[in-house]
Amino acid sequence: MRHFVYGFGAISRFHTRPVLFSLGLLLALAFAGNALGATAVPLGAAATFGALSSTAMTNAGSNTVVHGNIGSSTSIGAGVTHPGFGAYGAGSSQLANAQASLLTAYGAAAAATPDQPTITGANLAGKTLVPGVYNSTSSILISGPTPLTLDGGGDPNAVFIFQAASFLTVDPTSSVTLTGKAQACNVFWQVGSSAFLKNTDATFNGTILALTQITLTDAITVNGRVLAQNADVTFIHDTVNTPTCTGSPPPPVDTTPPACALTATLNGPPKQIQVTVQDSGSGLGSVQVTTSTNATTVVPPFASGTTGPVVVTATKINPSTGSSVALSVTDAAGNVMKCDPILSGLTGGPRAGPVSRTFKNLVSTESRVTIVNGKPGLRGFTLKVNGKTFAVPTLADGRQVVIDVSAAMRPGHRNTITISAIGKKVSDATIAISG
Repeated sequence: MRHFVYGFGAISRFHTRPVLFSLGLLLALAFAGNALGATAVPLGAAATFGALSSTAMTNAGSNTVVHGNIGSSTSIGAGVTHPGFGAYGAGSSQLANAQASLLTAYGAAAAATPDQPTITGANLAGKTLVPGVYNSTSSILISGPTPLTLDGGGDPNAVFIFQAASFLTVDPTSSVTLTGKAQACNVFWQVGSSAFLKNTDATFNGTILALTQITLTDAITVNGRVLAQNADVTFIHDTVNTPTCTGSPPPPVDTTPPACALTATLNGPPKQIQVTVQDSGSGLGSVQVTTSTNATTVVPPFASGTTGPVVVTATKINPSTGSSVALSVTDAAGNVMKCDPILSGLTGGPRAGPVSRTFKNLVSTESRVTIVNGKPGLRGFTLKVNGKTFAVPTLADGRQVVIDVSAAMRPGHRNTITISAIGKKVSDATIAISG
């Protein structure tokens, strides 16, 4: 980092390092009723998680494989593997965001209005169901060798929501299958208590949103997610395939780093600058102060994923010595911006006369020059960029001006800016150069 230690000193430079369906005849054992187009449950930050628990996440026997992120507030067993995905524990923003999204998703699923006949007291094994919202005022049971079939009626966007006031139980030999272009990404099981999948060596489709625990027996394949709000997730050599919807556009990938701009320079006393950071894509993840010499630098608290502006303030401690500050700003998608604008001073000499300061090797993006006149201030400012002169208006004491010099900047990092003025020893001005 270059440092121009004068006045506030070199603060640094900026560098920048997405309902219609077919009505078919139902089988004799199918439930009657029309599918009225249920809406998919918004999973938010929990969508990338295959398994999520409030307390322990455990495994017995051979490894469980989760094709998605996993997270637990207490512990994750070594046998719960997640090849190519992340594991998040207490204190991580990813886990906190996913658990908050799970709370919202659970509430949305529970609030969906049933538009199909009640399934209270029914055994769903062997039945074929059309899209819609199904409610049981007690438990949901799937028990028997004939699968529960969810028929999308040819619509890949068909949504199935099942609401259980208490338990979800899937007995041995039972399974849930899909037909008619139905997709696991659009099947949701909202469970008011615990979910028990006992169907060893069989398949279950859909995302389970359980208020308490989720327990799986041996070698079950879940095409969906197992998300427990307030208790454990227990595996025994199982497989979880986090689903995506075929034909749906993939979520946009945020590849743009956060924005960082010097937005205020205050003469004080004390002297102070304000740097505004913002990310309108995935939102801000973190703002770290990497350098703070002779300055008190304050980053206000903000929630991860915030897309609004966050203003960082740096206040000079000792007015007679130089200062430097630099920030590393990361968004929620992992893009990083290093913020280090140049901040320097221009002070009158021992006698009235011209004074100047030259800044060399500037990158082409450092094209915003801010001059803040002191009290008392300098007079007769001139500004030259690579030999081209820019007009500077007369500045009264304490006033400032911002000049865009991009028209004179050359590609690369071999740009030179010179600022001159006339003043006495006690007069000064603050100079800031940023992107």
